[in-house]
Order: sequence, then C-alpha cells, then structure tokens
Amino acid sequence: MGVRSNNPSKPFSDDFDRSGNDASGPRLTPPPPPFEATGGTIYTPGDGYKYHVFTSTSSFSAISGETIAEIILVGGGGGGGGGSNSNPRDGGGGGGGGFRTRTFKITSPSSTTVTIGGGGSGSPFRGRGSNGNTTSIPEIGGIVPTSYPNDSPPGPHFAAGGGGGGGGGGPPNSVGPGLSANNPPSAGGSGGGGGSPNRPQGTSGLLGSPGGHGGPVAGGGGGGYSAPGDGPAPPSGGIGGAGVDISTWPYGNLPPSVRKTFCGGGNGSERSAPVVGSGSGGAAPPSSGGGGAGDDHPTGFSGGSGLCIIRYIDAV
Repeated sequence: MGVRSNNPSKPFSDDFDRSGNDASGPRLTPPPPPFEATGGTIYTPGDGYKYHVFTSTSSFSAISGETIAEIILVGGGGGGGGGSNSNPRDGGGGGGGGFRTRTFKITSPSSTTVTIGGGGSGSPFRGRGSNGNTTSIPEIGGIVPTSYPNDSPPGPHFAAGGGGGGGGGGPPNSVGPGLSANNPPSAGGSGGGGGSPNRPQGTSGLLGSPGGHGGPVAGGGGGGYSAPGDGPAPPSGGIGGAGVDISTWPYGNLPPSVRKTFCGGGNGSERSAPVVGSGSGGAAPPSSGGGGAGDDHPTGFSGGSGLCIIRYIDAV
C-alpha cells in the first residue's frame, strides 16, 4: 500500500483564515450620538419627550446628534385701550398674539437665538393700546423645516406676530378703532377691540381674529387667535375672543404654566368676567400671549409676553 502525502500547512491556513473571518462578522457602523441641546427651561416629564420652554429671549444650542422637533411660538398680546373716567368712554381690549406650530429638523453643532415678543403696553388717556411684539426663531443653519427641500426653501425666521392694540375711548372721532395685527404680515396675530363711543372692530392679522366693535360707552373685546372678540353688552364691555388651549394636547405632565391656553383676547372696559387666555379683566399674565383689557380709567392694561416651546423625543 502506498504512502499518502499531505501538506499540513494548507488546511491550517484555511482554518485560520476562515475562523478569523467568521469571528469578525460584518463591519458595523457606530450608532449616531443621541441628540443633546441646551437652552430655556428643560422639562422631562416622563412622556418620552424633552421640552425646552423659553419665556425670555435667550440661546438654544444643539450640542450633538440631530432630531425632528416640534416648535410652538406665541406672539405678545396687544395692550388695551384707555378710557376717560370723567366722561364715561371706555377702551377696547387688546388682541391675542399669533400662534404657530411647525416641525423642523435640528442638526448639531448649531446655536441660535430664540426671540420672545413682549406684550403691548396699555394706552394712556383715551388712546389706543400698542401692538404686541413678534416671537421668532431663525429658520436657517441648524434649524430647517421638514418640508424642505420638497417645499420652498427656509425663510429668515419662523415667527408669530403680536396682537393688535385695543381702541381708545374718548370723544367722537378722537380715537380710531383697535389696531390691526400684521407684525410682520406673514406672521399675523389677532385684532384689537374697538373703543367707545361706537368704534368699529379692530381688524385681524393673517392668523388671528378681529376684535369686537365698541358701544356708546363701552369697548369691545379683543380678538383671540381662535375666535373674534364680542361687542359690548351695555353697560359692560365685550368679552375677548378665545385663544388656543394646549392643555388637551399630548404634552405629558408639564406644569400648568406651560399646559394652558394662549393668545386669548383682552376684555373691553376692564370687564371682570374670565377671558380665555388672559385670566380676567386686567393685565394679561406673562408668557400667555393674551391681550390686555381695555379700561374705564385713563390707562389700558398691558398684554402678555410670548413663549416658545421646542419638543423632541428624549433619546437619553
């Protein structure tokens, strides 16, 4: 019987190469880093989302990763109109600020400034209240609308305009109706209410509702974001229009200061009945975007400042 000859180096090499390749497996790509950002007051209420709430102008900075975020903007509410207590002529309520929400892709590293609009001031003697100011966030750099590039390119800002100031109360033809709220025109806002005597209703912005007309001695309610203000019910002023109630939105267990109604119109003539978004007649609460009440005294009440909420999935 012949002798079989083998080459011991060949199978050893095959086995080593094969076992080495099998052990390594496919080459894996490291997972992307979780999205991390700073800015505003941060809430993690346990609903799977993280919230950045801005009540004053400050920076938002994306540190790592990227995310899809929902951004809510609330513009400043308009100030109420002033009246005259020596000759009953009451001011109209200020309009609620604009309200906008949209989804954006946020990438890092990037940093931007969130600008919070202040509320309009109440007017002096018999005058119209001033418009509220715009709340905005740049729509460039690390913050781009999710509709782009299939939609139009990003604009300079995503913005919610301020509400219109309420009409003043005074002698006939001395003061015009409540102010329109086009601040800026693309962002809109709500209209102010008419003053007395018999001022026309304030016209609305592109995204709000008009204020109510004035009566013989009482002012109309300011327009809210969702509904117009009412005309007066003598001898009382009109009720401000409804705003936007986010308390029923899926916003977890955020505190009442965030889960509330925004952008309601102010009451006319310091009417004390509750008004959606502004609590009651008088100055609107901060960070509500509510319109200030008109007054039966010389000075109207101020509107509430705006707000910004940035919400995204909490990956940590």
